[in-house]
Amino acid sequence: PLSEVDVAPRVAVVGAGPSGCFTAQQLRKQWPEVEVTVFDRLPTPFGLLRYGVAPDHQGTKNVIRQLSRVFDDRTRFVGNIELGRNLSIEDLRAAFDVVVLATGLSGDRRLGIPGDDLPGIVGSGRFTRCVNDHPAAGDLPTVGRRVVLVGGGNVAMDIIRLLSKQPDEFTGSDLHPDTLGRLRSEGPRRIDVVVRSTPTDAKFDPVMMRELAHLASTEFRLADAGVLATAESSD
Repeated sequence: PLSEVDVAPRVAVVGAGPSGCFTAQQLRKQWPEVEVTVFDRLPTPFGLLRYGVAPDHQGTKNVIRQLSRVFDDRTRFVGNIELGRNLSIEDLRAAFDVVVLATGLSGDRRLGIPGDDLPGIVGSGRFTRCVNDHPAAGDLPTVGRRVVLVGGGNVAMDIIRLLSKQPDEFTGSDLHPDTLGRLRSEGPRRIDVVVRSTPTDAKFDPVMMRELAHLASTEFRLADAGVLATAESSD
């Protein structure tokens, strides 16, 4: 245990996303004398918080301000370091007392059905990384006039909101003007959402739907009880 080490232990954390940063933060709280080095393959820290949260959800991104405080003279961030290319596990184990792997997920999971690799199929992770200017995401995919979203969780609601907003509704976001221009010029006129669950078992948080209700371009049409009953009985 680190508490039994006589000298200040040295800890390497691989991955500077939320889990890696929270790990470093908790280590410093438990053992103020610990020396932590957080490595990441990207040039900047905070991973999912920086590149995976919708750019108009600044409240969520404000967690970055809290996590920024963890970096000081005893907790360093080292970017542009990829495990397996620039450093090996053996290198880290030789240089540090403890090595923590907090690399997270770096790509989208395929659906595993025929056609899931056809042109025009875009994972939600890639889309959110593109709108957040992830350095390895590439260009924003062409959206087109009709979009089908597979899945009805919070990420799907984020994408619907981003594709439906008018330019003036992005005030306060950190969406790049060029990205906004592409979304509006190539944006959809119709969005269909395909989910496995019934309407009453939807996975998104109610607050996400309330956000959509406030948009100028959205209109809600409530299905009658018979439609909901039919959907539930067919499950």
